[in-house]
Amino acid sequence: MKKIILFTCLLLITFFHMNAQEAKKSVTKTLIFSTVKGQLSKPDTVSLPHGTVSVKWLSGDTAYFSILSSKKGKTVIAFQPPADRKGISRATLGIRNASGAVTKIEVTGLSTKALEGENEIPLSMVADALGYKINIGWEGLPNTTLPVLQGDEIAASLFTKAGKGNVEIIPVARYSPDFELPFGYYTDSAGMPRTKQVGVLAKAGMYPEHQSLFPAIAQGGHSFDPGNKTFGFFAVGPTHTAYSEDVWNMLFHPGNVVHPTRIYPLKDASGTSIKNSYLLCYEEAKNGDYNDYVFVVKNIKPVMTDPFTRLFNGVSMDGWHSYLKDIGTNTDPDNNFRIEDSTLHVLGKDLGYVITD
Repeated sequence: MKKIILFTCLLLITFFHMNAQEAKKSVTKTLIFSTVKGQLSKPDTVSLPHGTVSVKWLSGDTAYFSILSSKKGKTVIAFQPPADRKGISRATLGIRNASGAVTKIEVTGLSTKALEGENEIPLSMVADALGYKINIGWEGLPNTTLPVLQGDEIAASLFTKAGKGNVEIIPVARYSPDFELPFGYYTDSAGMPRTKQVGVLAKAGMYPEHQSLFPAIAQGGHSFDPGNKTFGFFAVGPTHTAYSEDVWNMLFHPGNVVHPTRIYPLKDASGTSIKNSYLLCYEEAKNGDYNDYVFVVKNIKPVMTDPFTRLFNGVSMDGWHSYLKDIGTNTDPDNNFRIEDSTLHVLGKDLGYVITD
């Protein structure tokens, strides 16, 4: 009997200890700011849980963040790095209630040297500040605009909706010149892209919306329902529209970047993939930084298509014709052009060419 009572007491002690530990556990939230060094960022607001007794900074770069106000159940926070601070700063804010439970707010601030040009933040640092662990493929600001996959970039440029509900296209960063920026998606209609605007990114106002994380939307929204259609993405700059499919950029704007989008699967801070979510990155100019406008797109899955058209069947000259000087078209008595082992050989006995139809 004594053993039973002792065992029961141990169970009760363990139960109350676990409950006490559970009460002390923190619920973590995240706030992310951006600004030019030495300047105050756009503020953000945190709703305080009922029964809050204290709000204070716990750790990190606490000197770079400010509690602007804390009243009526809300705390307003902003980021103001010193004049010599550039890059990413992090701190933790603690909100404690009467029972001792602490809600931790993980706060990140991204500061730039100045606005535009070489002062901008590399795409790799943008992803880091947003809390994503993605191999962008390069660390500095500029990079190639050639259609060669970089880092975790995927080859797909078309998508379908992954599940129920809308597709979300959320603007998370913008480092471009100052202009209103329409964006959205397009579908194929009679062999041409039919665009459907979702929203418009705002010009600079009280804050530099064209050089910040989470740029403001001037009109429209950030979700759409494409139904069961296959679609791509577009954004409209001052001189041209950039499409996620390179073929339309080559056709409509051959003087601009042919590969203006790089698309990466989203991964959280631990490197774990976030299902059906991608980082959509645009290049407005030609320096290859791909940080001009950046979106997180959710509830999509890629449509993998073969980007190449096979021109040679390895067996015959179907789809080709030849020309030889002083001899004519499709007449080749000296076998200048011959097929062996699925390979087209050009011997060059006569002056001429072979060309696809």
